[in-house]
Amino acid sequence: MKNFTKRIYYFLVILSISTGVSLLSIFVLPYEIIKKAGNQLSRDGDFERLTFGLVQQLRGPALFLGIISLIFFISLLIWKKKSQEKIVKNINWLNTLAVTLIRDSRQLLSDWRASLPSSLDSTLLIAISLLAIGLRLIMINRPIEYDEAYTFTEFARHSFKAVLTDYHVPNNHIFHTILVRFSFLLFGNQVWEIRLPVLIASIFLIISMYFITRSYFDRVAGILAALLTATIPVLVLKSVSARGYIIVCLMMVIALILANYVHTNKNIAGWILFSLSCSVGFYTIPMMIYPAGFIFIWLASLSVSRQTQEVYSSSGKWLKYVFISGLLVILFSGLFYLPILLSGNLERIIHGNRVLHATPFQDFILTIPKLLQKIIIEWKSGLNPLLWWLLLIGFLLAFIPGRFTYKYNLSMPVVFIPYILSAVIIQRPFPIARIWIWILPLIIIWSISSLVNALKWVSHKLSSPKVFPFGISLLVIAFTINGIFSIQSAAQNNTYEEDPAVEHVMSFFNANINNNDLVIASDCSDARYWYYFATSNLSEQIIRNRKRPFSNLYVIVYTETSPYCGDQTLESVLEKDNPGSIFLNMDEVDLVYKYQYANVFKIGTYPDIIEQEYQSDN
Repeated sequence: MKNFTKRIYYFLVILSISTGVSLLSIFVLPYEIIKKAGNQLSRDGDFERLTFGLVQQLRGPALFLGIISLIFFISLLIWKKKSQEKIVKNINWLNTLAVTLIRDSRQLLSDWRASLPSSLDSTLLIAISLLAIGLRLIMINRPIEYDEAYTFTEFARHSFKAVLTDYHVPNNHIFHTILVRFSFLLFGNQVWEIRLPVLIASIFLIISMYFITRSYFDRVAGILAALLTATIPVLVLKSVSARGYIIVCLMMVIALILANYVHTNKNIAGWILFSLSCSVGFYTIPMMIYPAGFIFIWLASLSVSRQTQEVYSSSGKWLKYVFISGLLVILFSGLFYLPILLSGNLERIIHGNRVLHATPFQDFILTIPKLLQKIIIEWKSGLNPLLWWLLLIGFLLAFIPGRFTYKYNLSMPVVFIPYILSAVIIQRPFPIARIWIWILPLIIIWSISSLVNALKWVSHKLSSPKVFPFGISLLVIAFTINGIFSIQSAAQNNTYEEDPAVEHVMSFFNANINNNDLVIASDCSDARYWYYFATSNLSEQIIRNRKRPFSNLYVIVYTETSPYCGDQTLESVLEKDNPGSIFLNMDEVDLVYKYQYANVFKIGTYPDIIEQEYQSDN
């Protein structure tokens, strides 16, 4: 042990001095010398990512960390004996931690097995999952959405290295994109195949909703919460949209399950998994900061709980665990985002994500009514008005202390309202309705729990035990029928199709153009066409490459009836995306295809000028 301690001591001495000198060199040395040294580390002799801008960004942190490293080095030399004693103490602590972690992991696994649902609940969850899959399969092949198409064409179909390091726009929900890439490599590039990961995540969300609602209230509420999550139209739609929002909801619910577990069990493995679930949510979308922030505030508020004090012996020790788990979330998230940070994309993460930017206070206040309207419209879509009002009533009942809440002295909704108001006022995020979808599972948990308890209370007051099963049966029937009919109706009427015209326009292109032609679509719709060209028999270069010779020009114009592109004209599209006015004969403009708001114009060209121009370039 003594020799081992000395080896570690000298290793730390060498590491601290070499790290300190290296970091201070970054601060002191000119860029040319740093670049030359960096090139020696590259296989091709050119470290391209080591740009002048990156070095300038690193100089400040390098100075700070370099000084810290040198201070640590000097401390090791001055207090040699104490340093070695500290090393021994930390080795013993790590051994104890490892033993505790193994023990707690076994206990966690044992407790998880003991918490598995009964055979009846398992059968019901299987039935609910099959219903959920059926509803989602109805919608899974609808035309691709813009953000989905961008995720696939710009990220998921490229290498894992590109997925892990490219953050030129926040559309890359990295963890979700990784899953989409796996699905693409295993199955293919059809719409249902790139939506498969989020569909699977939605089934796990349904099952997780059972567990968290059961732990928060009881098993009946858990089954109802799972059923509502499976059938509520907005969650059905998000479950077949290749984006990361459902995964964030899943990670939040898993974090809540683990938070509930560690509240009553002092278990290090549970705390680590809790931190990891929050970090995976962050790795999917940085907006995880909102649900994670709520969970941590709620956990901190539980320090006043008698049960917490009994398990952890004091409020201070409980808060210590909460604080350390927060540091672990930061550490895990930093490790996940490390490839992007090393690629020099830190600025893009911070400045490129408008959700993380605070909007001016006055502007934000003006957008609140419109934002709330968008959220309500999105959540109510396809939901029977009676069920909507029933959910609202259940949510309000959750605020009655002691009567319609069950497990905690301090109700989660009571903590949630001041938290979300404070977070929104401080952060003032960009008013996008979809980033708040994580709140809906919370409302379902609280509302269903309150409604179940209200039915129990009514049954008791009326001294009629049949009232409770009758009320539960009505809720089951209502949720199921509403989900089936609303999704079938939406599929028949194209209610949830972002751009119903895109597939019809592509059918025209498949039958009428060739690889020598050029297609132009505006930036409000282009990603969808990128995807369909990439998955068709036509070359993707038809729409992606405008700097080339072409035979015919086709321009897609979405008229004022389009809900996504607004009032477009041929001139407005060409003004922004013109391949070159000298190539076009505007006297020969024909409307060659029309579907609803989509118009395809064919514009005459001057072949001789095109050929001469590109020959001169070559």
